[in-house]
Amino acid sequence: MWTNFAHCGNPSTDKVEWKAYSVNDQNVMVIGGPGDLRIEQGLLADQYKAVLPLLGYYQFMDKFFTPGYLLDIIAARK
Repeated sequence: MWTNFAHCGNPSTDKVEWKAYSVNDQNVMVIGGPGDLRIEQGLLADQYKAVLPLLGYYQFMDKFFTPGYLLDIIAARK
Protein backbone atom coordinates (compact mmCIF):
# COMPACT_ATOMS: atom_id res chain seq x y z
CA MET A 1 0.00 0.00 0.00
CA TRP A 2 2.87 2.38 0.82
CA THR A 3 4.50 1.57 -2.50
CA ASN A 4 1.28 2.15 -4.43
CA PHE A 5 0.74 5.46 -2.64
CA ALA A 6 4.29 6.61 -3.36
CA HIS A 7 4.08 5.48 -6.98
CA CYS A 8 0.62 6.74 -8.02
CA GLY A 9 -0.95 8.53 -5.03
CA ASN A 10 -3.48 5.76 -4.41
CA PRO A 11 -2.73 3.11 -1.74
CA SER A 12 -5.37 0.66 -3.03
CA THR A 13 -4.32 -2.88 -3.95
CA ASP A 14 -5.99 -5.79 -5.73
CA LYS A 15 -7.33 -6.96 -2.35
CA VAL A 16 -8.31 -3.65 -0.75
CA GLU A 17 -9.70 -0.47 -2.26
CA TRP A 18 -8.67 2.42 -0.02
CA LYS A 19 -11.38 4.97 -0.64
CA ALA A 20 -10.61 8.65 -0.12
CA TYR A 21 -11.87 10.46 2.98
CA SER A 22 -14.27 13.34 2.46
CA VAL A 23 -16.84 15.16 4.56
CA ASN A 24 -19.66 13.32 2.79
CA ASP A 25 -17.93 9.93 2.56
CA GLN A 26 -15.96 9.47 5.80
CA ASN A 27 -13.91 6.40 4.90
CA VAL A 28 -11.22 5.34 7.36
CA MET A 29 -8.88 2.41 6.75
CA VAL A 30 -8.66 0.21 9.83
CA ILE A 31 -5.45 -1.81 9.90
CA GLY A 32 -5.96 -4.39 12.63
CA GLY A 33 -2.99 -6.59 11.77
CA PRO A 34 -1.81 -8.94 9.04
CA GLY A 35 -4.80 -9.80 6.86
CA ASP A 36 -7.13 -7.52 8.85
CA LEU A 37 -7.75 -4.50 6.63
CA ARG A 38 -11.16 -2.91 6.28
CA ILE A 39 -12.82 0.40 5.46
CA GLU A 40 -15.16 1.81 8.09
CA GLN A 41 -17.18 4.98 7.91
CA GLY A 42 -17.84 7.63 10.54
CA LEU A 43 -15.10 6.60 12.98
CA LEU A 44 -13.94 10.20 13.31
CA ALA A 45 -17.39 11.80 13.28
CA ASP A 46 -17.48 12.39 17.05
CA GLN A 47 -13.97 13.85 17.07
CA TYR A 48 -14.85 16.09 14.12
CA LYS A 49 -17.97 17.37 15.91
CA ALA A 50 -15.90 18.10 19.04
CA VAL A 51 -13.25 20.06 17.11
CA LEU A 52 -15.61 21.95 14.79
CA PRO A 53 -16.27 24.88 17.18
CA LEU A 54 -12.51 25.35 17.62
CA LEU A 55 -12.00 25.59 13.87
CA GLY A 56 -14.27 28.61 13.72
CA TYR A 57 -12.42 30.21 16.63
CA TYR A 58 -9.00 29.71 15.06
CA GLN A 59 -10.19 31.00 11.69
CA PHE A 60 -11.53 34.10 13.48
CA MET A 61 -8.30 34.61 15.44
CA ASP A 62 -6.20 34.07 12.32
CA LYS A 63 -7.42 37.43 11.03
CA PHE A 64 -5.83 39.17 14.02
CA PHE A 65 -2.72 37.13 14.74
CA THR A 66 -0.56 37.69 11.70
CA PRO A 67 3.07 36.49 11.53
CA GLY A 68 4.22 39.98 12.53
CA TYR A 69 1.71 40.32 15.38
CA LEU A 70 4.20 39.85 18.23
CA LEU A 71 6.75 42.06 16.53
CA ASP A 72 4.09 44.78 16.25
CA ILE A 73 3.36 44.50 19.99
CA ILE A 74 7.06 44.72 20.87
CA ALA A 75 7.56 47.71 18.55
CA ALA A 76 4.56 49.48 20.09
CA ARG A 77 6.05 49.11 23.59
CA LYS A 78 9.26 50.88 22.59
